[in-house]
Amino acid sequence: MTYITGFHAMEEIVRAGRQGGAVLLVAQAGPRVKRILEQANKAGFPVRQAGASELDRLAPDNRGAAIAMEGEARTAGQDLDSWLEGLDAAADGIVLVLDHIE
Repeated sequence: MTYITGFHAMEEIVRAGRQGGAVLLVAQAGPRVKRILEQANKAGFPVRQAGASELDRLAPDNRGAAIAMEGEARTAGQDLDSWLEGLDAAADGIVLVLDHIE
């Protein structure tokens, strides 16, 4: 299981409707989390209330919410060619590689 905790990443997952086993876990609903929660409810995205201690245990870097997704996260040390080979060719998407952005 992979836990996505970044606000932008969570917003994009909910917006794109990538529900394949994903569940939004909410412990504390600050302004950003409330907006993500509203988007999730409108999109019919599964949402589950979680205790703060549970969420801290599952996703220590959470900001009051996380999206639990099936599968493992790709490692940062993986080379680009291997990562590209692992992508689903039938899925819509764009791969954008940026370096030294300031």
